[in-house]
Amino acid sequence: MRKKIIIWDKTYYVETKENSKEYNKKKYRVYKQKWEKGGKAFLYLREENGIVYEYDKDTNTESVRVNPRFKAGQKWESADGREFYKVISYKGTLKSKHCSYENLLVIRAQMKYGTFYFYYQKGQGYVGAKQKKKVISYLAPRVPKS
Repeated sequence: MRKKIIIWDKTYYVETKENSKEYNKKKYRVYKQKWEKGGKAFLYLREENGIVYEYDKDTNTESVRVNPRFKAGQKWESADGREFYKVISYKGTLKSKHCSYENLLVIRAQMKYGTFYFYYQKGQGYVGAKQKKKVISYLAPRVPKS
């Protein structure tokens, strides 16, 4: 079982890949996110023709999460029209406490709880996020000490 430890602001979560689930006759990989304080969240992703889709159980909708064919400047919105995205760059850099990344896909996401810049590395997926130019999320090699 592959796991990622992801720092998010002043807390963290451990993400593990779980068994797949099917929704609307499509099979999604399930990622469980167990937060430091005990809460859990689930992410449902599938890939088709290089495009990564995310399923939202609450709205029973599927949205594009990442499309590598989008060019810098390309915009799109979630299926429910509540979130807005834009490809900023394919050459982004992110420096965290533990690592430095280059040649990253950078996506600006305008969500109900703020605007974020998400960073993705080919073959690794999500590696971190910024808000107002401040790194607020990144991969960590181990669970932080309390």
